[in-house]
Amino acid sequence: MDNILTDNPGLAKTIGKVTKKEAKVKRYNSAMEDLYRSMDEVLKLGANKVKLVGEWAWAHFQTKPADDILHKLALLGFVYNKKRQWYQRPALGARVCRNNLDTEAVFSKYQASDWFGR
Repeated sequence: MDNILTDNPGLAKTIGKVTKKEAKVKRYNSAMEDLYRSMDEVLKLGANKVKLVGEWAWAHFQTKPADDILHKLALLGFVYNKKRQWYQRPALGARVCRNNLDTEAVFSKYQASDWFGR
């Protein structure tokens, strides 16, 4: 039994491979880290409120942001929700839930937390 890998070729093939579950967790963690970075950037752009709502970032400005800030928001993946009057961005693919809840009800349902940066 000189080398465990040469004695067991099946084991040699599996070393270094990632399971589907591990890949999914890695993708999720990467997406959430990207979301956190974008939330930090939005704070720097002057948002007066930034919230983490489930797997979504929500940002609010007192007045309509200047065009350059709107452009930066778009680059960060934020879109304006006219109904709720907040900018929103999902961490992963957009899983839109169309409901008639007002903003505070959404915050309550998904246990929103204020974001102050890292």
